Amino acid sequence: IPRMPGFTVLSFLCSRASAHATSYDPMRLGMTDVIIANEILEHIFEFLDVVSLSRCSRTCRTFAHVRWPIINLSQCTHRLNAAQLKFLMSKQPSKLTLPSGFVLDDKAAEALSKFGGNHLVLRFSAYRRNLNQTESLPPFLRNCTKSISRLDLAGSLKTREHFRYFAEVFPAMTSLQHLILDENHLDKDDLADLLNPLKSSVLLMLSLSDNDLGDDGVLILAKHLHKFPVLQTLGLDNVNLTATGVKAVVEACPHITNLSMSDNHIGTTISIASRMTEKLQSLELKSTDLETNDLMPVFQALTAKQCVLRTFRLWDNRISDAGMHALGKALETNNSLKFLDLRFNCISANGALVIANALQKNSSLKHLCLKFNRISDTGCRHFGTMLSYNTGLHVLDLEDNDISDNGITALAKGLAENNTLQCLNLRSNQMSDHVLSDLGVALEDNHSLKFLDISGKPHLVGKITKQGLRVLENALQHNFTLKRVNVHNHAASKDRNRHSGRERARSAPTQPGSNVHVISMQRKRTGSVVRHPRRGIFFFW
Repeated sequence: IPRMPGFTVLSFLCSRASAHATSYDPMRLGMTDVIIANEILEHIFEFLDVVSLSRCSRTCRTFAHVRWPIINLSQCTHRLNAAQLKFLMSKQPSKLTLPSGFVLDDKAAEALSKFGGNHLVLRFSAYRRNLNQTESLPPFLRNCTKSISRLDLAGSLKTREHFRYFAEVFPAMTSLQHLILDENHLDKDDLADLLNPLKSSVLLMLSLSDNDLGDDGVLILAKHLHKFPVLQTLGLDNVNLTATGVKAVVEACPHITNLSMSDNHIGTTISIASRMTEKLQSLELKSTDLETNDLMPVFQALTAKQCVLRTFRLWDNRISDAGMHALGKALETNNSLKFLDLRFNCISANGALVIANALQKNSSLKHLCLKFNRISDTGCRHFGTMLSYNTGLHVLDLEDNDISDNGITALAKGLAENNTLQCLNLRSNQMSDHVLSDLGVALEDNHSLKFLDISGKPHLVGKITKQGLRVLENALQHNFTLKRVNVHNHAASKDRNRHSGRERARSAPTQPGSNVHVISMQRKRTGSVVRHPRRGIFFFW
């Protein structure tokens, strides 16, 4: 259990373990003698990503006599057989995540029928029947029909037999609150068969993305949405949806708070904009081929004082400079939006100027993502000026924007005067050792930034060397706020052999805006170029 949160609590329970330890030998005396209550064990399991039958055999033997409340096998690479699944069911998990592509046969289905928890992720790729078997499918959801609250069957109902079985048990799932049916080739007839027998449901989230619904299927869904009086989240990505279907859904379910309609050609956003001043708090319109005129109703709704939208994802659309001007004007007065994602929109330096000027007045936006655009050094200078005045932004993502040392130098000047930014992503830009001294000077004065990513482009060797990192690290001797600097795909990461004796951590690339303390099953390398107190801050491979 390396560096997991709450390790102090675990070490208190385990004799001979100190609060500063990075691992624990479960075969040591004291572990099983102290942990008795299942409630305490559940708190421990909340911090474990995977309970593996092969990699953690010693831990499994230690926990063999107690219940396993949470079992996550999403990272499991080997095939899970019926005997192993039966063993897992004997641990009485309340949350079970099986690996994607899991092959479900009769014996495995019989073992799975013992599951009585409330959270199941079952994405099996095939169902293998015995050659002599003619009866119906084994009821692998038999025991959890009344108790299950979250069910993920993405890609598991591609055959008519599988779907018919689920359609029969769905009305009996009276506690189901989250249902994911993505990638199941469902059409309008399937949706009618699923919803017609249903009288009422307490579903909070329904995802039907990546199915063959079309407007006809969505119209059928709209007719039945009154059966979901508390539905809050609806996912309709890539279902061949047009403006007709969008209008029907929005009018039939006015209490929706999270709506996702990406990868559809919806044409206009008029009906959606009307809900932004009522209930709609999260909106995803990624890859919808929307132009500026199509998005104007949404931009205008952002200026309303009654607007409650908090998250807006607008990837891969065709927003021109005119659209950026309309969005910038809205941001000047909007107080509700917290997260804005504009990646893949070909935004130029002119668009960056509009957004930067708006954020000098806006203090409510917390996360701005502009990765994979064309901001260049000129646009980066505008953001440097913005950082000197902005008092609300926590995350700024400028990955892959053709920014060189000149632009980052200008950005560093604004960073030195900023005291709110916590995460800055400059990955896949054109920087070298020359800019690291400017970043170091800025970070001497900045005491808010926690995560910095200056990694190079994948499959290329960047220009940052270990000599440049020494300059940056020397500047960080008095900065104890910055927790992590990613320096992947640079010349500095080539010199690994010299650091082979130093501490290695199982660390994954931290996503912008997420907690910097990440535990992953993938082995990565961490280290420093000089022996300073901040030696564990640099991460590279």
